Amino acid sequence: MGRTVVRSTLSSGKTTPGPHLAGLVLLLCLAAGFLPGPLAADTAWQGRSLVSVLNEARASGLPLVYSSSLVSDTLIVETEPRSGDPIRRLNEALEPHGLVLRGSGDAWYVVRIEQPPEAAMPIPESADSGEIAELEPLELEELSISASRYVLFTNSQFFIDQRAIQALPDLGEDPVRSAHRLPGSAAGGLSSRSHFRGGEHNETAIYLNGLKLLDPFHIRDYHSIFSSIDARAIAGVEAYTGGFPAHFGDQMSGVLLLDTRL
Repeated sequence: MGRTVVRSTLSSGKTTPGPHLAGLVLLLCLAAGFLPGPLAADTAWQGRSLVSVLNEARASGLPLVYSSSLVSDTLIVETEPRSGDPIRRLNEALEPHGLVLRGSGDAWYVVRIEQPPEAAMPIPESADSGEIAELEPLELEELSISASRYVLFTNSQFFIDQRAIQALPDLGEDPVRSAHRLPGSAAGGLSSRSHFRGGEHNETAIYLNGLKLLDPFHIRDYHSIFSSIDARAIAGVEAYTGGFPAHFGDQMSGVLLLDTRL
């Protein structure tokens, strides 16, 4: 006996699809659900952090690489990108921060925007070419010229404290004798008296606590070797070798001022 094959038909008279075609359509639908989609252009980026935008692009399937030291959490998208292309859209968000996407291999990298080098002045190829590079003169707004200034030392007032008097290699730690080492002072032999700027010894006044001492020396008949003032009792010696105040004007050569320690 022969076998009869019966095919079901629709009312329109067309043949129904076979099981293989239906399975293929189902497989394509399932695969489409797992494929990553592009970045949504209708999502607002303005005000969001760049890190969240880059992570969203990476989650959508874009092979994106960036450094957290280059893209920090404080960077935000300043203006809303207008482009619909994912790469251009990301570049619009990165550009205000000096960043850009660069493709290398199978990935996109966030790098800094390279600044173009400054144009250098063209140099002639050879000295025999006849071209001479001439520089235009630079106009200066102001030019100041000043000479060195030398200050002449004209001070005629000196002070020798008690410690310096006791440290001097002199005979008897004499405070009056310590004036021998001042500029403009001269002394002869063993005498404790001083001659200031060529004056006589009687042209130098000696004051103790504001009182003028007429002849404060021991053995005054033999070169006045020592003064009668103890170095341990005074704070120091203030000496004027010229140009002293007016109330010392009755002397012509110099003034020695001694004050006792408090």
